[in-house]
Amino acid sequence: MGCILSSDKIKTNEKYKVKVKPERKAHVCKFELDVECRWIRNREDLSEFGFEIYTSPKGKNFQNYVDYLSFRSSLQKTNERN
Repeated sequence: MGCILSSDKIKTNEKYKVKVKPERKAHVCKFELDVECRWIRNREDLSEFGFEIYTSPKGKNFQNYVDYLSFRSSLQKTNERN
């Protein structure tokens, strides 16, 4: 489970501020992360990025988003097995 990034160019070993706007059904407010791109994997129709997160929001809002992503990931794995 991941997220969609909109950017012209992302480079490895560069730091970025990522503005996260969770989907509406997550019921979580927008937040920002300070990250550094550690790796990029390019494929035919998409690219995957690995980020090291330096700062993230504290508190219930961010924890709710992490819980939501975990829930979505478990649903995806269940659907893949069926």
